[in-house]
Amino acid sequence: MQSMSYLLVVAVLTVFGAIGGLIAHFIRASLDRGADSAYENPYVAIARPETALSHYFEKSIIGAEWMDNGCWDPDSYRNMAYMMLMGAIGPFVLGLMGWPNRYALLAKGCAAVVQFGLKPLFCS
Repeated sequence: MQSMSYLLVVAVLTVFGAIGGLIAHFIRASLDRGADSAYENPYVAIARPETALSHYFEKSIIGAEWMDNGCWDPDSYRNMAYMMLMGAIGPFVLGLMGWPNRYALLAKGCAAVVQFGLKPLFCS
């Protein structure tokens, strides 16, 4: 039963990671609106294709789509799926790495949640 509870926790955290990736996609698309926005906002200058080194991976290997002015394409399903996958892969991989210690991790997680007065489904 505890193995199923652990898998449920990992699945829920993976879904929350995917939702976080979806939110990150729209935040990235809204911050990187135009060619002049990098000069107006210093935080956007970090994410510009001309200044960031990580865009080689996104352009060449992933095949992320960019608009004509060099900004992140907000209407691209490929970009959205890429960001959702990047958000979901972290909790999933951490869950796989924690599989040998699943009983201790589940007990510690339940102890932390019970302190707030909650009784989640995965704590039996």
